[in-house]
Amino acid sequence: MRFSLITLALAFGCNSGEFTIDDDGLGNENSEPLTLELLTPTYGEFLGDASVQVEGLVTPNDAEVTVNGESVEVSEEGVFTATLEFDKRYKLVDVKAATDDEKARVRLPVFDGHNPADTWPSAVPMRLTASGLASLGAGLGQVVDSTGWAETLSDQLPAIDQGWFSLQPIGVLHDPSTVDLIPSDEGITAAIVLNNVSLEYDGTITVGEWSTTFPVSVGFGEISVGLLTDIYVDDQGMLFAGLGSPSIALDEADIVIGVIEGDWLDGLIDGVLDLLVEPLSDLLGTALDGVLGEIPLGGPYAFETDLLGTSLDLRLSDVGTDSQGLGLGLGVGIGEAAPIGPLSVGWPGATEGADLVVGLHEGLLQTALEAGVLDLLAQDLQLSGIAGELIGAGVRNLPGGDTAPVGEGWCLQLNPNEARVVRLQSGLEPFGKLYLPDMIANIGILQQGQCTPWLDASAAVEVGLEIREGTTVGIEMEFVEGAVLEYGATSAWEEAEVVDGLNGFLQGAVSLLAGQLEFDLADIAGGLGGGEGDPLGGLLGDIEPAVVSSEPVLGNDGAPVEGMYGLGVQLWAE
Repeated sequence: MRFSLITLALAFGCNSGEFTIDDDGLGNENSEPLTLELLTPTYGEFLGDASVQVEGLVTPNDAEVTVNGESVEVSEEGVFTATLEFDKRYKLVDVKAATDDEKARVRLPVFDGHNPADTWPSAVPMRLTASGLASLGAGLGQVVDSTGWAETLSDQLPAIDQGWFSLQPIGVLHDPSTVDLIPSDEGITAAIVLNNVSLEYDGTITVGEWSTTFPVSVGFGEISVGLLTDIYVDDQGMLFAGLGSPSIALDEADIVIGVIEGDWLDGLIDGVLDLLVEPLSDLLGTALDGVLGEIPLGGPYAFETDLLGTSLDLRLSDVGTDSQGLGLGLGVGIGEAAPIGPLSVGWPGATEGADLVVGLHEGLLQTALEAGVLDLLAQDLQLSGIAGELIGAGVRNLPGGDTAPVGEGWCLQLNPNEARVVRLQSGLEPFGKLYLPDMIANIGILQQGQCTPWLDASAAVEVGLEIREGTTVGIEMEFVEGAVLEYGATSAWEEAEVVDGLNGFLQGAVSLLAGQLEFDLADIAGGLGGGEGDPLGGLLGDIEPAVVSSEPVLGNDGAPVEGMYGLGVQLWAE
């Protein structure tokens, strides 16, 4: 396709576009003027699951019309239709009409699916997976021991006095306890193992005037305690673990008197020791009930953060459990207070290799990227000297660029335009893209302080979101297609060649800026790390979060939740 001047009618935010021009730039009074109007679709429209249904009007009705390069029939009324299918997350509808004397063109972008701003649930649901709970349980053993259960049990140990034989309690010794957290629909069962528990006594035998005192130890390799734990958050954002009544199982008792194994004394003191072992379960249950019950896990977990210049207000507002783990729901307000109460979406599913799965929605990223990336792309520059020559060299190397007049410098204006969408996807390379299918580039020649238009073009830009390290996100920009809107070249040129050259030039220039733009996804959950002295922070320990996967979040019906993907995060380094 070869034009000395191409003018493109774009319906920016309107329902249709209309333009007509002669090859020589002059109106033709000897025939019906060429007009082209696109009725559907509209600029930047979201079409859901439907195909792209194109309908338009052209006059005269004998004009040749193509839709995305394919000829279409025109009715006597000048109506034409076509159906296009999406081959990516957006489609550029490119309609051209021509008569012997005139050419017209309408080009506009549309998107599949729905606008993420309309499906954004104002929430970030998260799931601490079974493997994450297992790692968390390792830290809970210390929490259990810090409750003072051993001291409480020591205070309850009975003294035994049988006249000739007596036992006086000294205390309880034990190794560090361990905890295994097992999720279910009813809550989380804390399978606590009290390791190497030893009841320490001073024993005394008295026969007449003779008596002797010796240490007595009743040991248990393991004492298993099962507690059903109900995790909940109150309306102030405080997190609690409510513990039910414990079920207790004791290993066989190992009796040591002094440094001698106690089997040889079984016949002598079995009856007395039964007085210690049989009530131990009840004593231990009473001790645990007294120190456990409800454990505060800190809060309120409400905080503000900034994501690429977008102010976010976040609040822990919902907690739940099922067989896959513990769900934690953040209500998120964008430029407003975070909502309170149960989330409108479920918990993301567990992901292999992930301790935590974060449900990230396209609507949140789209809002943040609009503030960050689009501000970066929107440029209005007038450059002279070396900087101007760099632009000039790129423009003059384009087909037809050698006919550009000499000036004092060059002008470059970039406008991302209104058509945009963020789409997340499986995998990490990238895990999402910001699509800008109609970024306008205006290049002019600086003459006597004024910019004389030279080349106007539309470029489709795909901004890839990639995990660079840990939870840090970087962006990669790619200019993938485009169109020449207007060009002042006086020599022959092909649109495809100009677009390819211009896209390469623009991508090189913009990538220098884009390479410096990074943001950290951990900022979204930054207030859940626990501050100094916060119990939850102590449980998590030294975390080194790293995003390891991205998969669609499924609803209760098994269908994907539109716009939401679960980012699998490994919390602790292997």
